[in-house]
Amino acid sequence: MEKRSRLDDFFGVSTRGQIRFGTIVTLIVLTVIGYSAYKLVPPYGRYTQVKYLFKEQAARAKIRSADKIQRTIWGHFEEMETVWLDEDDLSVKINQGKVTIEATYEDVIDLPGGFEYSLWFNPSITAEIPKKDNY
Repeated sequence: MEKRSRLDDFFGVSTRGQIRFGTIVTLIVLTVIGYSAYKLVPPYGRYTQVKYLFKEQAARAKIRSADKIQRTIWGHFEEMETVWLDEDDLSVKINQGKVTIEATYEDVIDLPGGFEYSLWFNPSITAEIPKKDNY
């Protein structure tokens, strides 16, 4: 009789070359988790990029108009292929020494079988505009 190690028991390997049902289920669960991460990480990465873009544009509000900021942001959104944004969903307001940038957009994830899943994001930032230098 062949001696079995603990690793053989852990990985579900039998002496006859068969694997246990639990091993197959574990592999399926790990595959689903990996695929979900593969599909969900990019939209959240784009959300982080949008938040950084808003912060960057808010810092430039001292030298740019609200319309110019909005056009710059709109240009970045057009470069993102899976993001859907209407003109009404992007708002840039400058008043009382503060700039507020808000957007509501949809990021579509393509799933197997021709299905799509939509994630909705609502990034916003409110920042004070630095005082103009008097030189």
